[in-house]
Amino acid sequence: MIPGMGRGMNPKKMQRMMKQLGINIQELDDVDEIIIRTSDKEYVFSSDVAVTIMTAQGQKTFQIVGDPEVRDRGTEPLRTAASSKAEPEPEEEKHLVIPQEDIELICQQTGVSEEEARAALEECDKAQRGCVEVGSLSGQEFILLIEGMICLEMDNINEAQRAARELKNIVEKDLNKKSIRLYQNLLGRIELKRRNFAEAVENIEEGISLLPFQRYTGPHALYIEALASAYYKSGNLERAKEEYEKILSLTSGRIRFGDNYVRSFYMLGKIYEQQGDTNKAVEHYERFLELWKDADPGFAEVEDAKKRLASLKSQ
Repeated sequence: MIPGMGRGMNPKKMQRMMKQLGINIQELDDVDEIIIRTSDKEYVFSSDVAVTIMTAQGQKTFQIVGDPEVRDRGTEPLRTAASSKAEPEPEEEKHLVIPQEDIELICQQTGVSEEEARAALEECDKAQRGCVEVGSLSGQEFILLIEGMICLEMDNINEAQRAARELKNIVEKDLNKKSIRLYQNLLGRIELKRRNFAEAVENIEEGISLLPFQRYTGPHALYIEALASAYYKSGNLERAKEEYEKILSLTSGRIRFGDNYVRSFYMLGKIYEQQGDTNKAVEHYERFLELWKDADPGFAEVEDAKKRLASLKSQ
């Protein structure tokens, strides 16, 4: 369990944050059978098997829990003599994963409670422990970034620092050295919470510099929004405006982080309002409200945008 967490955050706010981070958890019901085939073996799960799927940052993670029957595949048309030799059966494993090159394997339980923030936080903790079990460094890194961001939302800087230290230790084991960008992003967010704006900007910019070129569904919007927020909170409206405009110009780099994209219209509306550009402010508030017209009732940013828009139009 994540120490010191689970209290002080509105459950619906917790739910929205998980959604904003692109996390979706699903348990497959009524699974009859799963077969994993290697060149000479079959691992057959046919009873008491549990399957969960977690989608995060555009990647799907599968967990299979159960005791498989391990058997030889039998005669195959293209089977070689070498592959037909009997081999000792591998020891049974509690966690067997699907060997798919574009899937990161993360252990995750389902059932995030809409009524309790603690339940949602425990899901992150379980996912983190599951990543350790299956050896997924990238999964561990992403979950720790999420944990750190949740801690900061709860004003728990000490726990965010713990997550950052743990994240750095894991990154140092990762062959992909550019994954240090997750640590730099979280470190920047911590400094931003402390209102150390120069340090926040420096760390977040270093992380952004290590992002790959936009392809598939990258996390660019998540990273750039942190930088825009640092500039905005420091009072540098022009630089904040530039960064929010960058988010609006993203292509695949915003697909999995649509909430960051939509919120950029809201923030640009506030910036233009503060700069006295009423027409631009109205334009961006209207676009924001159009995109989030189906948002949950009482969503703070939507309600604020409605009030600001009404005030500007009444002038």
